[in-house]
Amino acid sequence: MANWLTIKQLSEKRGIAESTLRNWTNLGYITSSTIDNIIMLDDDSLTSYLDTHQSKGLSKESLEKLIKEKEMEYEIILSRLNDPKPPPTAFSYHRARTRATDYQRHSTGNILGHLHR
Repeated sequence: MANWLTIKQLSEKRGIAESTLRNWTNLGYITSSTIDNIIMLDDDSLTSYLDTHQSKGLSKESLEKLIKEKEMEYEIILSRLNDPKPPPTAFSYHRARTRATDYQRHSTGNILGHLHR
């Protein structure tokens, strides 16, 4: 049976940062529901997630570092999704390289042409 709590309540109960809970929710690690514009998290879902992904032998500092790294990865992924410029394709790379080669040929030809006069 689900045990629904707000992000703040669950953060206080478990000692986990609200931003971490939000990220885990956005990544689908914790079951959530929105009721009257309030995000509710399932405490039992969090327990299952923590039990499954608990890393034995790591210090609290190491775990916090891992969490920060995952949060940064999440932000990078989001920023790439919002980037209006798509990554270069093989065609665009080839086109840029061809233009550079054509420019070099053209400018070299002009220099050599001036030398022969």
